[in-house]
Amino acid sequence: MVNHIKLHKKITLFIGLGLVIIIAVVGFAVSNRSSSTAPKISEGKARIDTIAVSVENDGVVTADKAVLNFSQSGTLKILNVKVGDSVQAGDVLAELDSSKLIAQIDQAQSTYSANLEKAKRLAPGGEEIMLKQRTSEAARSALTSEQNIYNDVVNKYGMASSQELAEAAKLRKAEADIASADAQLALTNASRVDAQYVANASYASLQIARTAVYDTKIVAPFTGIITSINGVVGQTLGSSQTGSIGFISIADPESAVLVSSFDEEDIAKIKVDQIIKAEFTSLSATLDGRVAYVSPIAKIDQNGTASYEVRSIFAANNNPVLDGMGATIQFITKQVEKAVIVPNRAVKLVGGKSIVSYYDENHSVAHKTIITGFTDGKSVAVVSGLGAGDQYLITE
Repeated sequence: MVNHIKLHKKITLFIGLGLVIIIAVVGFAVSNRSSSTAPKISEGKARIDTIAVSVENDGVVTADKAVLNFSQSGTLKILNVKVGDSVQAGDVLAELDSSKLIAQIDQAQSTYSANLEKAKRLAPGGEEIMLKQRTSEAARSALTSEQNIYNDVVNKYGMASSQELAEAAKLRKAEADIASADAQLALTNASRVDAQYVANASYASLQIARTAVYDTKIVAPFTGIITSINGVVGQTLGSSQTGSIGFISIADPESAVLVSSFDEEDIAKIKVDQIIKAEFTSLSATLDGRVAYVSPIAKIDQNGTASYEVRSIFAANNNPVLDGMGATIQFITKQVEKAVIVPNRAVKLVGGKSIVSYYDENHSVAHKTIITGFTDGKSVAVVSGLGAGDQYLITE
């Protein structure tokens, strides 16, 4: 009997403990379920910022650059720059030895000067042509005098007289002198054309010699930075030696632009002077700029797809960007500056009105009606009902 009572007590104790465990487990599950379904509320404050809508595209930096070579062969005599130097447009960067070419210039100059002087003497008003003209005029004057003398002799002594025959011979000589003078004048005029041609040809030779000397110099085509040099003083150089590599390379970082390509659907959203924001992950920086050029002509690829080139420039100079860097660009299609903005998730539409929740002085959730404006899909501008620094709640 005693054993039976002990056994009954043990069973009762086990059942009690089991119920306690079951209640605890159920309570924990219910508590856990309640905590997992309870709304999560986060706080924030409205802020003043710019809100914008944009078209995103990639872009690559490209800058003015040039590969410079000598146009003729020669020995490098002067090298005025080194890699990294800043140069101005027109600066002489390097020179070949031009001593032989300068001697050729001197010879060409002497030849041209002599030929030009001859052409001037033969030109109208020139010394030689005026001499021939005076000779022709003197021959005509002499013929007139001889004609008068001949007429007087004929009147006095008659035809076929010895005096008339003598004067007739002089008259024929005066006529022959005119013909000779006119022939000399004509020959001189003809020589003038030839002399002018020779003078022009020698001037051309002089210019070629001068150009040859000029071509011994490499001049900076624009303001920029020297990026490479392939040669040393004393080395024989020429266009054939340096080839496509170039003797000197120069780039202009200030000319850097962002080049993007748009399809025919998005290009309609891009306009000149449109604001851009270019994010360079390599620089951990976002740079402002604007669209400078939109190509009116499409490039058609082999599949027949049209694309349009867009070039954008940076708002500030001395940018750290380098040629070939890539960026993700936001082309701003619309924006509102200095707007009071909150996240879209903080605004609820209740009864056709926009509502924002906040904690009142009792830390109870309260609501206020606001008027919203422009949105970028993530944030919204508050036109009225909320100011900068005002609290809002986001319930998730």
